[in-house]
Amino acid sequence: MVRTAADVTAIFYLFTHLIPDHQQERTYTASAAVTESGSDNGSCVWALAFTAEELEKLVDGVLLQYMLLFGPPDKQVSAHQKKGIWRAIAKEVRTLGVYHRRSTHCRKRWEELHRWSKKTAEAQLGLAS
Repeated sequence: MVRTAADVTAIFYLFTHLIPDHQQERTYTASAAVTESGSDNGSCVWALAFTAEELEKLVDGVLLQYMLLFGPPDKQVSAHQKKGIWRAIAKEVRTLGVYHRRSTHCRKRWEELHRWSKKTAEAQLGLAS
């Protein structure tokens, strides 16, 4: 599906303004076995949910690279290049210093947000699928 600039603007608005507080209050999600100090002690540690600042940085990063990641086939890049883009986005999210987010965490969180915003938009417009 080709997205117009208006679609991208609407998605950005949904991500930044309409995410309910209960989405932010979710405290734990499955993550890597690394403690908050960064050492691996062999036990599984649960990562905190993305903060509002991390979500904003994630959304900004994805929207900047949207056409390369999700655009029409003639604008998209190879899977290897997409992995590099997701790594760069994760690096930007990590600059906030809240938690060491990997590219897979960021990609999965983006997919969750995208799915949630689509359902929310459809519900608000009365377009149940």
